[in-house]
Amino acid sequence: MMNGDGLVAGFVHRAGIGEISERVDVRVLTPIIKFELDPAAARAQTLGKKMKNKGCLIASLLTVAIAASLAFAIKRALTPRNLANEDPRRAFESFVCSPSPQSVRDVRASGVVAFAGGNAAIEFQIDPRDFDNLIRRGKFRLADDKAVEWIKEYRPEGVTGRIVRYVRINEGMTETALFVAEDHRRAWFHEIQY
Repeated sequence: MMNGDGLVAGFVHRAGIGEISERVDVRVLTPIIKFELDPAAARAQTLGKKMKNKGCLIASLLTVAIAASLAFAIKRALTPRNLANEDPRRAFESFVCSPSPQSVRDVRASGVVAFAGGNAAIEFQIDPRDFDNLIRRGKFRLADDKAVEWIKEYRPEGVTGRIVRYVRINEGMTETALFVAEDHRRAWFHEIQY
């Protein structure tokens, strides 16, 4: 609207969240801007800010959780695993076969395994009736002439009788062998990781 001096006396514009009005004070010729927020629009705007804050909080927590999991995985991969300090049955199930046959007893584990390699040695006793389960679950087969030299030559300390040698076909840079006393009551597992 124009007044007699050619000045704008008032202007009203509606924006979706409130009412903005601008008028020129004819005495000072300065625009006066007045903003009135509709109560429903104010609640929607506040809710939007809260949701944005919750989204940021959730994203932050998720980022921290992922970073912590990654750090734990890297630490675990790079920290050597000393089998002598672990539960022998757990070491048996990690390396020989899982689940272990019920009759496996007197398990002793030694060796250190890390990300870049290592070796594991597990000695145990087993009921001869469970021996076939052990071979099947552990995916072992009789060693042949193609076995690596250390497997062909290995003899457990203090054992004088015949030793039956088994190998596991592995992928990658691992050599795994199971040495069994002739009576199938004592066994020695060895794995070398390169």
